[in-house]
Formats: sequence, structure tokens, C-alpha cells
Amino acid sequence: MKKLLLAVVLLAGHAYGQNTYNGNGKTGFGGTIGNGSLTIAESGTDIVLTLTTGAALNDNLVIYFDSKTGGVANTSTINDDADGGRASVSGNSGANASEVTFPAGFTADYGMAWGNFGSVLFELTPGGANSLTYISFNSNTTTRTIPKSELGITGPIRFKFVATYVAASAYRSNEALVQNIGDGTAGGGPNFGFAPITFSASNEFPQTPLNVSLKQFNARRQGQTAELNWRASCSGSYATFEVQRSIDGKNFSKVYSEKADAARCNLPFSYADVNAGSSKVFYRLKLTSDAGKITYSSVAVLMPSGAGNGLNLNMVPSVVSNSALLQLSTTQKANLQLRIVAAGGQIVQSQQLSVVAGSQSLSLSTASLPAGVYTAVVTDGKQQTQLRFVKQ
Repeated sequence: MKKLLLAVVLLAGHAYGQNTYNGNGKTGFGGTIGNGSLTIAESGTDIVLTLTTGAALNDNLVIYFDSKTGGVANTSTINDDADGGRASVSGNSGANASEVTFPAGFTADYGMAWGNFGSVLFELTPGGANSLTYISFNSNTTTRTIPKSELGITGPIRFKFVATYVAASAYRSNEALVQNIGDGTAGGGPNFGFAPITFSASNEFPQTPLNVSLKQFNARRQGQTAELNWRASCSGSYATFEVQRSIDGKNFSKVYSEKADAARCNLPFSYADVNAGSSKVFYRLKLTSDAGKITYSSVAVLMPSGAGNGLNLNMVPSVVSNSALLQLSTTQKANLQLRIVAAGGQIVQSQQLSVVAGSQSLSLSTASLPAGVYTAVVTDGKQQTQLRFVKQ
């Protein structure tokens, strides 16, 4: 009889702290941002931005963040032209200016210039040369990690942003993230040049819920084939499901994709990956709504064929209020102990578990826990696995 190793991931809610924002399709500066995208992820304490460009990054992507109280409704009082990064954020190079007006309900607190030099973050302080308050710099041109404290965020990570592509001279293109800001007439072309621009809407992180929700995601090994099954529901006209595989749990690549209309979306999905092999392998689903919004499932882990006792723990979601869903994968039947440990080391919950080989969902009540950071620890007496979560 063949031994089946099972990993199941049940999802409650839509997001795992990662969203992708596409460019607006404009190509005034060659399509660097118009044909590019920005992916934002968060860990609870840090915000990770990954920039994918459609052409060489020769100018500056300027991202304005609305992340705390206060801020400015436009850049008319921001006139720092001390260097190219500051001039891009200000929209003012001294001799010329391109003022940005933010949408209703949006007041910008911070601005970040991202170019071929790296990225530099400022707090928006009205004034002239060197008035912007320097926060931090990173030389990486494709990724940037920002501690939430640098954006003035003290609770769960939530913020709004707008982004525009501009030269160090403050000459502004028609390229932006997500929003079509229209075209200018600078030099008879489509860019805005030194004309003002107005955003009518902003982007938010995390995004509002998708109109497609994942109800269940299962993965199990049979020989060297991985059998994947999932269920979803859609309220939009269609959704795209992409199966991604990884051998290290970090770098994923597409192995299968299926587009489904609303009726098909409510039926079960399945896919057999004949190239899974016998080593440890990771799977996740990428969900894309008909509006182009993207989110990911949690990761399903398949242990190596013939592996001894192994434990894997996931939680859905990682920021909780009244309850949470622990997902535990094991390679054999076991008696386990689950403990919930507060940040100070106190054990606040403990229970004994009897599990069978495979994976099962464990409902965890968190309503009585004070707000803070906790660690869920599962042990069989010989080994243990753990993860952190945040109680709001």
C-alpha cells in the first residue's frame, strides 16, 4: 500500500499581507513604470516593496504615503531642490516645478524617491532646500524594506499611497502606478512636463477583499506526483488560479494556470503535478480577480517521501481578533502539545492534541487574549515547530 502524505490549508479571509499594483500602461518615459508593477508585502513589523520595471529605471519613481494623521494635501509648500531625489519628491527643481495634488481624503506624510541610485525616504516637511526630513536610504534598486515605524505606523500595517514617475529635474511623465492620470502636452508629447497633476484616487494596502475567495487548498503526495485540490467562490465575472511550486519555500514558479468564470469557480478544482519528485516541495495558489487584484494562498508543504516524523504549522490569518485557524501537517500519527506563549514568556493556553498522519485544522480561540504578539508552539516531546501571530 502506498503511503499518502497529506498537507491541507484552509483559508479564512482573503489576504496574507501581499498585493501587486500594476502600472497604468502609459509609456511617456519608455514604459518603465507604466508597464511595470510594485508588489507590497508585510511581516507585521516591516513593509517589503519589490519593483518590477518595464524598461530601464533612469528616472525616479516617487511614492507618496498617507500612513498617519496630519500630512499635506498637495506639494505646493514642498520646495526642497537640494538634490535630485529631493527635487523629485518635491516636484520642484528650483527653476521649474510640477505640483502634485492628492485625492480627496488623502494627506501625504512621507515621500520616497526610487531610482538607479537606490531609494531614499523623507518625511514631507514644508520649506525650501534641505527641508525634507531624511528618514532612511537603501542602495537596492529592486527591493526595499521599510520598518513600519519609519512610516509612523504603530498598529496593524495599513496605509494609502500614490506613485508617479518623474525626472530629477521635476519634469513629470504620464506614467504612474495603477491610476490612469491621463496625458499632458509637454513638447507636443504625452508627458506632463512641468504642468501640475491631480490624482483622483489612491491605492491602499492591504487592498480591499478580492471578489474571489479561497475556501480550501489541499496537497498530498502519491508517489512522485503531487495531487492538488482547491475550492473557491467568485462574485466577479471570472478569476484566474495559478499553481506555483518551490523547492525552498521562497522562490516560486508557475506550473499550472486556469481561468474560470463565476459558475466554474464554484466547482472543485484539481491539478496533478507529475514533476513533484520525492523531495520536500512547497505549493501555493496565486489568485487574480477580474479587476486585476492579486493575492496568494498560504503555503502547503509536502514532506519528502518516506520521511520520518515531521511537523509543519501554519496559521490563517496571522493577525487575529476572536479566533484563528492553525493548520498542522504531520507525517505520522502523534500525540502533541500545543502552547500559546506571550511575548514575556508566559504560557497563556495549553492543550493536548491527538492527530493522524496528514494535516488537520485546529480552531484556536483568541478572544480572551490581550492585544500583543504571541507564539504558538507545537511539540511531540522530541521536536517542535512554532510561529508568531498578532492579536489585535
